[in-house]
Amino acid sequence: MNNPINISLHTNLRLSNFIRCVVIVVASIIVLFTHTTNDVKQILITTLALMTLAAAGTFFRLHTRSIIHENEFLIQLVLDTVLLTLLFGFSGGASNPFVSFYLFPVIISASTLSSRSTTIVLLVTLAAYSGLFFWEDAVSLFINAPAHSHHNHTDLMPDPLPHEASIFAQHLLGMWINFAISALLISTVIVKMRKRILEQREKINEQREATLRDEQILAIATQAANTAHHLGTPLSTMAVILNDLKQEHTATHLSEDLELLYKQIELCKQTLRKLRSYSDKLAQESHQPTTVNEFMNSILDEMHLLHPTAEIVLNYDNYADKAFLNSNYNLKLAMLNIFNNACEASKEPLEVDINCENSRIVINIKDLGPGLPIDIEGTPDTPYTSEKKSGLGLGLFLSHATLNRFEGTIKLRNNQNGIGTHTEVTLPLTTLIPDQSS
Repeated sequence: MNNPINISLHTNLRLSNFIRCVVIVVASIIVLFTHTTNDVKQILITTLALMTLAAAGTFFRLHTRSIIHENEFLIQLVLDTVLLTLLFGFSGGASNPFVSFYLFPVIISASTLSSRSTTIVLLVTLAAYSGLFFWEDAVSLFINAPAHSHHNHTDLMPDPLPHEASIFAQHLLGMWINFAISALLISTVIVKMRKRILEQREKINEQREATLRDEQILAIATQAANTAHHLGTPLSTMAVILNDLKQEHTATHLSEDLELLYKQIELCKQTLRKLRSYSDKLAQESHQPTTVNEFMNSILDEMHLLHPTAEIVLNYDNYADKAFLNSNYNLKLAMLNIFNNACEASKEPLEVDINCENSRIVINIKDLGPGLPIDIEGTPDTPYTSEKKSGLGLGLFLSHATLNRFEGTIKLRNNQNGIGTHTEVTLPLTTLIPDQSS
């Protein structure tokens, strides 16, 4: 699959080559109707031929459908600047009325390439324009003829007066200053605008991904609600039948089995009732500010009930009792699921480091379990196939979605020593913590 950036460069290079063709056509018409010496006209025709070869070579390059790199595009723009300099140098120098064509490479670079490449193109065009002021003497030496003025006047025309020459020199200097300011503003403003557009595009993509993820979660929640509703009726029917069987059969061994089945069905019904009460509670519960200490201790208390034999070592920093975060039952369930996965993966003690860094809390959970498959490492933004016998592969996905709604993140990776998993959870704080590094 092609990289979108490369596809964009491919399209932009095609447009840039089209502009080059337009310049060739305009320059050819001007050279055709301009009266100048044969030597200069031959040089101009040769330059146009070089530009035509460059355009043809670029069209051939584009038809190969291979990847276009930024450096290649940069070379193309620098080549355009050099060829334009040849055209301007032999057709009026700095006084050429089409010298503003130098802005095209700057605009294309600012809207397409990186800041580094745009700076290079800007410096090259400024140097090329500045060189036109010294071009006339170089041309006279090259073609072995006396220097021509900016007006290309002949010997029949009178030389300009000193005052007129001074005014014209000031005019040319003003044109150069105007070009330099325009090129600098264009390169700066367009680069910043392009960055803003890219940032907005990234935000739109993030919102689109969040919407798709929420739709997946909503589908899962809807399916769970439907399943809970459909399970209620058969469980009630089974409970009634088991109650009747208990009264009909008085054998000890059969009665005990029926009693066990009845208790299991009651447990399932109780779980469904809790599920409904939890849903009602989540719908009404709002975010409550709590300290990091209180939040983590509440999770630790729940984990002691779920895994009485598990050992969890919490290492707080000095700001854990002063930092506040917004939490509710959703966030607590997400964290409990993360800790539960770590406890189930490792029988060794869990090491948890809690650091409050300025506006965020970073929770590092390290277990000594079997580790993660390579395809699961990173951010669990999609459901996956769980390796646990009773797992559905939804826990980490739902935890990530919950953390994302709280503007938090979760990242999974294998420990550097190859043993166990390192889970990093970050959450925003409502209070700013001084920078510990300072």
